[in-house]
Amino acid sequence: MKKSLQKSLKKNLRATFADRWSDFLKETFENPLEVAVAFGVTGQTAENWWSGANAPSGFAVAFAFLTWRKAIERQFGSAA
Repeated sequence: MKKSLQKSLKKNLRATFADRWSDFLKETFENPLEVAVAFGVTGQTAENWWSGANAPSGFAVAFAFLTWRKAIERQFGSAA
């Protein structure tokens, strides 16, 4: 991948990640409580992810990729 394309992709992901993560959660779970249980995070963290106020750290992204790969690919497959 060309450096300019990589730079563009990183910029786009940084700008849209929290919203894409929120969309993934809403597609996969019924509510923030289910998110909290699935990821082992606090209710407040799950609420923040659900609303798009915050994005997760690496452990949650890796866990989601390994567990709900197709849903992750739907939300992040066209990041560029």
